[in-house]
Amino acid sequence: MENKPRENRADDLPANATEFIRQVVREMRYRRKARRDVEMELTAHFEDELRDCPDPQERQKRAQRLVEQFGDVQLLAVLCRRAKKRCRPLWASAVVRTGQGLGVLLLLFVLYTVWFVAGRPRPTVDYVALLNQMGRPQIVARDNAWPHYEKAIALLVGPDEELRSMEAFARRGRPDYPGFAALPEKARRAIAQWVQENEAAWQEFRTASLRPYCQRPYACDPNAKEPWMLNVQMPPLAPIRDVARVGIWRSRLALEHGDVSRALDDCLTVARAAPHWQTRGTLIEQLVGIALSRLAHEEILALVHERVLAPVQLAELQRKISALYPDRYPSIDMESERLVLLDTIQRVFTNSGPGGGHLAPLAAKSLAVTGHDDFPEDLTGPWLTALGMIHAGRDDTVAKVEQIFELQAKCAKLTPYERYTADRMGADRILDSLPKYRYALIHSLAPALDRAADLAFQGRGLHEATLTILALHRYRAEKGRYPVSLGELQRAGYLEVLPVDPYRNGSLVYHVTNDDFTLYSLSRNFQDNGGRPALDRKGRRQKWADGGAGPVVLPIAFS
Repeated sequence: MENKPRENRADDLPANATEFIRQVVREMRYRRKARRDVEMELTAHFEDELRDCPDPQERQKRAQRLVEQFGDVQLLAVLCRRAKKRCRPLWASAVVRTGQGLGVLLLLFVLYTVWFVAGRPRPTVDYVALLNQMGRPQIVARDNAWPHYEKAIALLVGPDEELRSMEAFARRGRPDYPGFAALPEKARRAIAQWVQENEAAWQEFRTASLRPYCQRPYACDPNAKEPWMLNVQMPPLAPIRDVARVGIWRSRLALEHGDVSRALDDCLTVARAAPHWQTRGTLIEQLVGIALSRLAHEEILALVHERVLAPVQLAELQRKISALYPDRYPSIDMESERLVLLDTIQRVFTNSGPGGGHLAPLAAKSLAVTGHDDFPEDLTGPWLTALGMIHAGRDDTVAKVEQIFELQAKCAKLTPYERYTADRMGADRILDSLPKYRYALIHSLAPALDRAADLAFQGRGLHEATLTILALHRYRAEKGRYPVSLGELQRAGYLEVLPVDPYRNGSLVYHVTNDDFTLYSLSRNFQDNGGRPALDRKGRRQKWADGGAGPVVLPIAFS
């Protein structure tokens, strides 16, 4: 039976040959199979050269000569390794080269990720200071309303849970309000007591409303880790609204006691406070101002509807309401929101690199300091890193912010109807068209710009409707009938300008039927439905709803 060849024939060679082969194989530093092949080839070469030499000493000398002929061990190992590489199959070479390329790419990606994550923003602009400089009037201390608002807030006794749970107290609108005398006795006593408890707060609020300006410097929360614009402390706005509600209920109590003058004065106090907040720097303060304006105007209209006022009273009331906005009802100013975005960009983007800088994951993580819902504290580093890598660069992000707010500033001067007929893409539509993740920072921080602008136009519509209704009542009181048109009212000197309808090309719609009139806006669907208001599921009127009229004033109802 034929014997199997021995696996390691090098053991039969002289020691110097065996050691030489082992050194060459070791220095190859290549795949095991390739080293085994080289070992077998070298062993076979020595065996062939030593086959006819039986003498051990002669074999040793001849093997040494062969070793010397091969030359340097390391050089031979390199040559053998290269030869094996050249002889491998094409697919094997492709696999090896692909693996090497992937390895290089992985190394570069790791190095890039380390550089990317290690990036740090360097804020250079104090946007809080810029916010304080916006429209800051030069006033003396006695003309500043803020100290009195601050005292009113401190003196306010907020409504308790029982009072808040009362349906009559919780209703914000006037259309379903049956009159103070018609309320349950328990509700009447609770509301009257709450108004009495807040008399001191109301008087401070009234004093504040008589001041020409409201100046309160903006500053960051002292407990905040970083001075972000997002950490700017707002004044306590909820108490401001509560004190205004004190005035509205105080007005209703005065009206129940027959004191129309005091009731009107309380409504006008709330109306005078509204411009203070409508001209403040931040969006939330302006929205509070619009809410105060709406609250006062609606209450005045309800009062005029319930009580017959003399022409002199109507003229004086019309003059005072007109004086609230000598330069016309203000539009929404979004400059503070632009500054918030620019400040955030400088605090979460690096200052250099491709695209002007990238979203720094560690800095973006610090957005959790601001308590912003879109950047929760448990957001993991890998997700932030991935977001930063796909997010637009700093220059591109800033450019989009400037584009959006530049367009918003132009659209804020156009009524909703003007934007609708021009089919102009509003700021919100541009914002919606931006890729969600590439511009995640803008999507998370930008407010509903067009919607906020519409609220200002709705407030303006209600303000001008109030002036028009007072003029209509004056006209009827003096001439015994309502005018045929608003143009006739204006030509007779009862109205300076026609009330603009934000949702149509022209003034508010006015109809006279017998001895009644209807005045309304088309509202957000731009359709004229004859002044019928939209109703919710409970049959209550909705203001400015699609399918319903805007401010509707009828002899028997108001919304």
